[in-house]
This record gives sequence, C-alpha cells and structure tokens, in this order.
Amino acid sequence: MSSLTLTELANRYRSDKGTEFGQMHGYTELYERLFEPMRQERFRLLEIGLRWDPYYSEVDHSSSPSLQMWLDYFPNAEICGFDINDFTGMRHKRLRIFQGDQGNPDDLRRMMLDLDGIDVVIDDGNHDSFHQQTSFRYLFPHLRRDGMYIIEDLHWQPPPDPSLPPVMKTRDVFRSPALAGLCDVSFYQDDHICVVRKKTESPTA
Repeated sequence: MSSLTLTELANRYRSDKGTEFGQMHGYTELYERLFEPMRQERFRLLEIGLRWDPYYSEVDHSSSPSLQMWLDYFPNAEICGFDINDFTGMRHKRLRIFQGDQGNPDDLRRMMLDLDGIDVVIDDGNHDSFHQQTSFRYLFPHLRRDGMYIIEDLHWQPPPDPSLPPVMKTRDVFRSPALAGLCDVSFYQDDHICVVRKKTESPTA
C-alpha cells in the first residue's frame, strides 16, 4: 500500500492530473479531498480516457498513468478503464479494461453488461459535449446511490465534428435545475471539473 499522496502518485506516473507533467491540471488536489475518506474502501472506479499520447515520446497503449495512479492510491478498489484504443495489454488483479467509443451507446451497454454497478466515474475522454452527454446518459443510471460522476476539462472542446448532432455545452447542461431531484452538482477548479453526486437509484438504460 502506498503512503504517497494522490498528487505525488500522479507526478510519479506522469499523469497530467498532477502538478508536474503535461497540462499540469492539478486535479489531484481536488480528488485528494474527495477521495481520501474512501481510500481504504472496496468500491469500483471507472475512468474514461486512459492516455493522450501527444504528451509522450511515443504511442504506447500498454500503460495508463492515471490507472496506475488509481491502483496505487486505492489498494482495495476495482479499477476499470474504457478507451477507444486497446489497453488490454495492461495487467493487474484489480484492473479491468474495456475498449469502445464513449459516444456509442452499444459500446457503453456492452461494458455495463460486465459491470454490476459503479461507484465513481471519471470522464477524461474525448471532451466533446455530445460524447460527454452520451456517456452520462448511459452510465449514470448504473451509478450507485451516493456515487460520484466526474467530468473533467469542461473549459475545452475539440474542433466541431460535423458528423455529430449539435448539443448544448455540457457545462451548461449541468447548471440546469432539472437535475436537482436526481443529483447534486458542484463545479471546481474554475469550472473545469463537474462533480455529480447521485441522490436516488434510477432504472438502468
């Protein structure tokens, strides 16, 4: 079991969620506050988007800095990763890897056939609002009560994809009072991160 802080682990594995590598987002400082009370608990965490290769010297889908960070930080949790690229070369007794497109409902449903509920979701995937909202629509119903659904990098969007239908920006969607009965929504890091806490159980999609 590691005694390092989450930021120290992020920097060790060269994750941009830390303070020394890539965009140096510093998200781990927020995550430390959110996750420290559950560090020793048994639960399931799913991360969407496992590695952005332009940060690195060569393309490598055999490792994911953030998954390695989560495995060290949470010694009793099951860590799951979902990415459009193939990361199945990663091996750990508490790790499960799924390959698919976060904007494709069939890929999301296929993953959830293998997962009996999720406690934490971290969306660090495509960052397109359509993809973010598609993932939320199909994964949030599988989030256990009091679970957290986190969407990163709301300040940035990829160039518009003319093949995708236009949608409201994700940051604006989560400011809607229509979600109040199902969840509590909080924004952090100058509104770069949205944390959605589930309040009630809902039927799965």
